[in-house]
Amino acid sequence: MTSLDVFVVTAYLFALVLTGFIVSRRISNANDLFSAGGQSPWWLAGVSAYMTMFSSGTFVAWGGVAYQAGFVAVSICMTHGVAALLIGYFVAAKWRATGVSSAGEFVYVRYGSKALYMFTWLNLITRTLGVGVAIYSIAVLVSALISLPSGHPLADPVTGTLAVNWTILMVGFVVVGYTIAGGLWAVLMTDVIQFVVLTSSVIIIVPLLVMQLGGIESAFAALPESHLAFVTNDYTLSFLFGFLILHALKIGGEWAFVQRSLCVRSPRDAKKAHFFFGIAYLTTPLFWMLPPLLYAGMNPGANPEQAYILAAREVLPAGLLGLMIVSMFSATASMADSEINVFSGALTLEIYKRRQSGHVSSRRLVTIGRMFTTGLGAIMVMVALSVPFFGGAADLTITTVNLLVGPLAMPVVWSLFSKYIQARSLWTIVGSSFCASVALKVLLPNLTADGPGLLVAVAHWAGANPNLSEQIPGLLLPFVLLLWFEVRGRKENKIDEGWTRVRAFEAEHGMAEDAIIEAGSTDENYQNGLLLGLFMAGLAALFIVIGILVTEGRFLMLVFAAMMFTVAIPLIVGGERCRAFWRFLTAR
Repeated sequence: MTSLDVFVVTAYLFALVLTGFIVSRRISNANDLFSAGGQSPWWLAGVSAYMTMFSSGTFVAWGGVAYQAGFVAVSICMTHGVAALLIGYFVAAKWRATGVSSAGEFVYVRYGSKALYMFTWLNLITRTLGVGVAIYSIAVLVSALISLPSGHPLADPVTGTLAVNWTILMVGFVVVGYTIAGGLWAVLMTDVIQFVVLTSSVIIIVPLLVMQLGGIESAFAALPESHLAFVTNDYTLSFLFGFLILHALKIGGEWAFVQRSLCVRSPRDAKKAHFFFGIAYLTTPLFWMLPPLLYAGMNPGANPEQAYILAAREVLPAGLLGLMIVSMFSATASMADSEINVFSGALTLEIYKRRQSGHVSSRRLVTIGRMFTTGLGAIMVMVALSVPFFGGAADLTITTVNLLVGPLAMPVVWSLFSKYIQARSLWTIVGSSFCASVALKVLLPNLTADGPGLLVAVAHWAGANPNLSEQIPGLLLPFVLLLWFEVRGRKENKIDEGWTRVRAFEAEHGMAEDAIIEAGSTDENYQNGLLLGLFMAGLAALFIVIGILVTEGRFLMLVFAAMMFTVAIPLIVGGERCRAFWRFLTAR
């Protein structure tokens, strides 16, 4: 990576932090900081949900799968789209209709403070691992491309490139910086920027790879035959179905995604946000996974975790390679800032505020929230530094999702519809799933051939089918237990008192699922569009200047600049018209 690439990366990261501080002017209370005041447009929430799922772990973990196994990586990613559509149809509107400001508040109303503490801390542990993987992933990519002089304090003594640990610290500083400043508004706005930049970058890289491989027919002919299969022995149809269900639970019950249903104006907007999310994830995975998939035909001996960026380096000139790094960073930032924001909100509003005996001012809550944001960011960076000790990005990503999402998300989503699930049922489900997971991952693999025959056979099967076997404690067991509690509750006709509390809360704070809420003010729409448009116009101007100053890759840089202007001009012009119209109305 050249000095020009480093300049592009640095300028972009500075602009992200600056955006966070500009948006911080909207933050007047904790509700603004953590839920955007319930005023986010549906498309903003939809793009943000998409980017929250689309982290740099997608590039490293699933990009590695695409490089090694081929098209099955597309199949895996498309399950996210189906899951989002299912949640949009059945669950998203119901979340918004309850009137709660967060998933944590729903757990508190439904099950009480003990359940709230359990779910907050267990979800926090789960998502800390996920964010740690994302930060580690982008650090692996960036560090491999930045060569430093021998003996440089930031250099890896073995490779001579920027050390992964130093890269993790830099990434964490930027992500935490703008999340502290702008809260959920900054998260939403930067997610849209990152979506546009990421899309434009991949639009450039894919045709370049195809051309270098001699055309579409030659590009696919160079791949191993198995690379075009929808499923493989490791990622079977059963695994894909289980992964679909798990991600439906993740999108419907994991707190960062629930927040995308709650930050919009109405239940209908929550549905539309998830429909956008689902359609985007059904249509884009093939495009995203093509670079590492095609690179397998160019260099079959590469490190799978670095296949994506190596493919980019193969065809991109200086400047645009830095843009690709920024795009991958953008994906990491989108996922990390969402998680940091939502759990800072849970710790501030659902734990800190509820433990205070007197009134707590809005200013105090915002200050405490930013302190929690800083602390959580620091913890997640430390986890990122420890990822190599857990077996790498792909293994940790799959294991975390398979074992932890189901027991935590399934009871919460189920509770939106069921009158009969009680607080003690939650403890049984989480405890049973945890014990089953320990048995599967720790006890069974250590059995010797002299052990009980049935257990040895189960251990062999689990070892041969690790991805599928993890779904037993993570998905099947929680479902069976919930079904048992549901049937028993219906038989006894014993309605949980928490259900009554939720209905009373909804009557006071909620709304009907088909309620129609007017869009935000013209001035608000102007602010959203103008800020996004100016950022993209500035990025376009930067690449026009670079294209003038350099010769290699000039045409590609101007193409990228044209893409940015194509998006920016309607936003800026529309924003000016909205502002003029708003001034005309207010002047009268």
